[in-house]
Amino acid sequence: MNSTRNNLILLICAVLGIGVLYLLYSKEDTIISSFEECKAAGYAIIETYPEQCKTPAGVTFVHEVPKVPLPPTSTTTPVTTGKEDIIRVDTVHANQIIQSPLTVSGNARGPWFFEASFPVELLDANGKTIASKAATTNGNWMSENFVPFSVTLLFGTPATSDGTLVLHKDNPSGDPKRDDSLRIPVRFMAE
Repeated sequence: MNSTRNNLILLICAVLGIGVLYLLYSKEDTIISSFEECKAAGYAIIETYPEQCKTPAGVTFVHEVPKVPLPPTSTTTPVTTGKEDIIRVDTVHANQIIQSPLTVSGNARGPWFFEASFPVELLDANGKTIASKAATTNGNWMSENFVPFSVTLLFGTPATSDGTLVLHKDNPSGDPKRDDSLRIPVRFMAE
């Protein structure tokens, strides 16, 4: 009686195991040809910018993010940074003369933030930090869309006439491969 029951349990386990294997591998028979299809199939989404979806077979699809043109500015011409599809600064442009307090504002895509903020530094020409503070947003930063940000930096008289404004992508992982920043050369107002 016990051996019949054991055989029945083994048979049920085998059938369930085959069913699970069929479900796992039957998805792979579906031809995936885009990020959207990969995501809809429930495969792993890799948190990069732009997002990537990876199938169990190792095929990776990248989420295509449309490039949005920059709005025109009235007083200065923005310099192309190569990061316009990720982060845009509206109030400070390359080689602009700045003074304290300096308000930096613009828009960044959600992945640039962590917990609704990212670090901003103002460096002198020697690389010395003369001001640093987190830029923040009240928008939905857990999105692929652009979210407005702002920060006001207070600083004393720098030792050099030139410097760099650095907007760092927040990287709580500490993984250097995920580091990114936007660097804007600036000039300090002479006193």
